[in-house]
Amino acid sequence: MAYLGDDRYIMDYMLAEVLEQQPPAIRDFVRQTAILDRFTASLCDAVTERDDSQAVLERLEGANLFLIPLDHRREWYRYHRLFAEFLRTRLDSGTRKLLHQRAMRAYQADLQVPGYLQQAIGHALAYAALPRVPAAGTGPLDSGPEWVDAERLIGLVAEETLHAGGVLSLGRWLEALPDERVRANSELAVYKGWVLALTGEMTLAQEYADTAHEGLQDAAEPGVQRGTAWGRLLVLQSWLAVLFHQDYDRALTLSAGALEHLGEDQSQWRVLALWAKAESQERTRSIPEAVVTLREALRIGKLLGTQVFVATVEISLALALNNWGKRREAVAICQEALERYTDPTGRLSPVAGLVLSRLAMLHYE
Repeated sequence: MAYLGDDRYIMDYMLAEVLEQQPPAIRDFVRQTAILDRFTASLCDAVTERDDSQAVLERLEGANLFLIPLDHRREWYRYHRLFAEFLRTRLDSGTRKLLHQRAMRAYQADLQVPGYLQQAIGHALAYAALPRVPAAGTGPLDSGPEWVDAERLIGLVAEETLHAGGVLSLGRWLEALPDERVRANSELAVYKGWVLALTGEMTLAQEYADTAHEGLQDAAEPGVQRGTAWGRLLVLQSWLAVLFHQDYDRALTLSAGALEHLGEDQSQWRVLALWAKAESQERTRSIPEAVVTLREALRIGKLLGTQVFVATVEISLALALNNWGKRREAVAICQEALERYTDPTGRLSPVAGLVLSRLAMLHYE
């Protein structure tokens, strides 16, 4: 049976039998750190603004107070799910807001640690969504637009998340932001367009692409090149021209414009632009011309590692070669891709599923 946060009997038991038996300092510690899904002593220090969290954690573990170690070094911990949920119900809105703000700052202070940026985003969104009501005795909260941190942090990780296939994660973050802020930020509007396009909501994707187009046009000075931001938008528009409008001539124009604006250091976006160009070439010109473009996209993509859009290029190249009557080459493309998408233990990455489906079709034929 799922636990409900307001279950009176469970809450009374935990309060009377567990929490109330602890000293006030311990009660405050577990309540404040309950906003963290997993934590170390240093993260607890940052959230609680104390310097003895390691000792407190060792005491909690020794007392079996619903604390679960997550590694053999006793560095990472989490609370039992029910206990954490119960503790969070004991926090008022103002306190939760302050604690999420501290957690966000703790994570973003060390962004080179894998996963910390994503955690910072979660706390930034939680902090911004709560009303600005200072908790009693905590002093005033920081002033300023509260969504700015979340927007900035999402902007830092959006490109990596998209190209790694984390479309749903990126979509959840953008959905948590007020829509008017997403539309006012051309960069985020482009990413929202990508999320919608890749999840099949083409009409809405076109709407966000149009919004970003207007924003970038308004921001640009006459005669000034818009650079990378404009190139990324053109890539999205070229994909929509192919997949939504089936306007392949326009897609050719848009993808060519994207490649002009994207520098060689924008390899991930150039791969996407080349794919849109090749798909349009195959439908309006000769298949060999599309194959040349796809091979160039694959050459660039191999340098990027395992990415969902590189796999998209590979299956498109295999299909184009097959349509050209070069089935053996198409099979070889898929088999080479599978080797790259297999780790040393023989396990295939999720991206390999795209290649396997194309290879199955080729073997069937």
